[in-house]
Amino acid sequence: MRVYSSLILILLIIFCVPIHGLENKLPKDFVNLINLEPYPEVVIVVEKSTQRAYLYQVMNHELGLEIIQGFEVSTGRVKGPKTKEGDMKTPEGFYRITEFIPEEDIPGLYGAGAFAINYPNPLDKVFLRGGNGIWLHGSDTDNIVAHDTRGCIAFLNNDLKILYQYVNIGITPVLITEEIVWWDRTEILKLGEEIVKLVSDWSYSWQDMDISTYLDFYHPQFYAPYKNMDFAQWSVYKKNVISGKKFIKVDLTHLEYLVTGGYLLVMCDQFYFADNYDDFGKKTLLWTQEGGKWQILQEDWKQNKIIEKITGNPEE
Repeated sequence: MRVYSSLILILLIIFCVPIHGLENKLPKDFVNLINLEPYPEVVIVVEKSTQRAYLYQVMNHELGLEIIQGFEVSTGRVKGPKTKEGDMKTPEGFYRITEFIPEEDIPGLYGAGAFAINYPNPLDKVFLRGGNGIWLHGSDTDNIVAHDTRGCIAFLNNDLKILYQYVNIGITPVLITEEIVWWDRTEILKLGEEIVKLVSDWSYSWQDMDISTYLDFYHPQFYAPYKNMDFAQWSVYKKNVISGKKFIKVDLTHLEYLVTGGYLLVMCDQFYFADNYDDFGKKTLLWTQEGGKWQILQEDWKQNKIIEKITGNPEE
């Protein structure tokens, strides 16, 4: 029995399958898959600390996942998450593959081709992280040297060709992390539900004109770039606006959630209706979690230009 168990362990190591997966555990950041539209068929996970990547098949919206294959990779020469151009670091976060660049269109250094990702993503842009041109690319050698790129993720050419068979441009996500944090599937699903409810409760407190509950969603260090207001100024402003309304209705559509590193970025279309004003535009909410409580650290708003011509300056 002991020999049989050892054989299973050896096979798992050979085929690069994370043992955690056998315990119904998944990477915590897979919470980003729950409300993702369009829903992906596969997801790529890169763990920088072990210089490994994994290709998972996504079975359903309940995070039914099955590993397809593991790969040896190389990431940036300098450890840590990317923050600026030329820092030789590989970014960390949740990304999408945006295009495939064929071998004939890139220098030989990049081997059999390259998949570009959307770095900087919306959360990177909030934190003013610089640089661009992060690729999952092939190699001009038959060996992978650990931590040997300028920030990209290098694969052996044959492994890149395997990815090519599964990747869906514009849809396939790529999770890049220093070390995978493993959670039970049920806990990840619970977090996904919590996030959706969180945003819903915030919008309902606004509609109910419950200023105390509404402001409790905001962090003491809150800042609104589009109004150039801190929390104190925002509180006074919102109290004045809400007190002048007979009713408020807020509809949020096309919601996108991006969760990573203790932050939640929510992006959506917002329709705002009141008895004396209405508008439509793009709302962005940056949430942070402290002591188990999510609060809004930053809120931004871009009014639809057509609506702006009709209604004038937003007062929402």
